[in-house]
Amino acid sequence: MKFGFTIAGLAGATFAAMAQAQSAPGSHAEPVITAEEARARPEIRFEIRPRISHAFRADFDDAAADVSVTRAGLSAGWSYAVNDRLRLGMSADFESSWYDFGNASMLPGGDAPLDSAASIRFGPNIFYAISQQWSVFAGAGPEFSGAYGADVGDSFTFGGYVGARYAFSENFALSFGVQGRTRLEEDARLLPLLGIEWQITDDVRLTTEGPGVRLTVRLDEAWSFSIGAAWELREYRLEDDAPIPEGVLRDSRFVFGAGFDYTPSQWVTLSLFGGVVAWQEFRFDDRDGNELLEDNTDPTGFIGFSATFRF
Repeated sequence: MKFGFTIAGLAGATFAAMAQAQSAPGSHAEPVITAEEARARPEIRFEIRPRISHAFRADFDDAAADVSVTRAGLSAGWSYAVNDRLRLGMSADFESSWYDFGNASMLPGGDAPLDSAASIRFGPNIFYAISQQWSVFAGAGPEFSGAYGADVGDSFTFGGYVGARYAFSENFALSFGVQGRTRLEEDARLLPLLGIEWQITDDVRLTTEGPGVRLTVRLDEAWSFSIGAAWELREYRLEDDAPIPEGVLRDSRFVFGAGFDYTPSQWVTLSLFGGVVAWQEFRFDDRDGNELLEDNTDPTGFIGFSATFRF
């Protein structure tokens, strides 16, 4: 079975998105709510978030080549309030990436390892409020990540997380736990999970978003401005007939960004963002996970747009 548009309808979410019943994308956990607040919320909530971004061309440090990357994706999440304390959810994410390698003859295999790739994640999640201060959350799900045309079975990984949240006050809460995921031709990775939710003032909020942090300032009732930093990792299984047959491309980077959010109503948020890919590393492995090349690129800029619709 080949990895292509036949499974493009599958979708999922990152650990952070699955760790809550799909409130703001990237938050680690649904805030603890009182019984009165729970009854005021809709029993069933649904959210979708299309997005697009482009990282401009950057030169490799060692190989005489360069690369630019364009991505487009769609996240979706559904949650159901079983009662005042328990909320069940399902989240999904589909992302397509287009790599434009320049002078690719200098890369392993003598050509571009891939032109386009997709990642598909989905999984259930659960959130339970034990008390006004304590709550717990958990989730798990598979991911398929590979070049269009790569074998589906060889592109499969699985991960999950479990954690707890403690609200010190209405304005400050910490989440902690563990998260793990298998990897393509690598040992499984187990990492600590740490989340921060800090309402510094009425208009300033500091939160973690997956492996990153974000500071948001509300400018007025509709507009807000945010700055942040994040680490990203993507791994793709390559095609059977790729220059590195059935190999793995690992793309990791550290980004600094800023952006504006426009929320004309509680149902819609439009976001324009940009920043700098301060550090990026590409690793090319063969089908057995043996490293063929590891190279960094020069810093470069990126821009993007997303829209969030809530129902």
